[in-house]
Amino acid sequence: VVAVQGQRWSWQFTYPGGEVSTTELVLPVDQRVRFDLTSIDVIHSFWVPGFRIKLDNVPGRTTQLYVTPDKIGDGNEDPTLRVQCAELCGAQHTTMAAPIRIVTEAEFEEWLATLRKDA
Repeated sequence: VVAVQGQRWSWQFTYPGGEVSTTELVLPVDQRVRFDLTSIDVIHSFWVPGFRIKLDNVPGRTTQLYVTPDKIGDGNEDPTLRVQCAELCGAQHTTMAAPIRIVTEAEFEEWLATLRKDA
């Protein structure tokens, strides 16, 4: 489960151990992920072109979305692997994007350990 919070004009991703990332979304390949989507200010829309999914982040409500990434990839190289807001949410709406990295399970665990150490 990854909690995804939208707010003007950024995304925050919180992982099950409480680790937080605001710069990128990292997911393990071949693992089903549930996103719990919320917003703290206005309606945002969690859109990932590479996954062909889009669902609104609504203030005061949690919506859920499931995905199973099936190939390794990096949003810094593949522009479809990004979280992009698809709901006009204000002046800096177009900057509300974050790359997605899909990695092996071992790389994912190592990345989480780095987040824990830096916290």
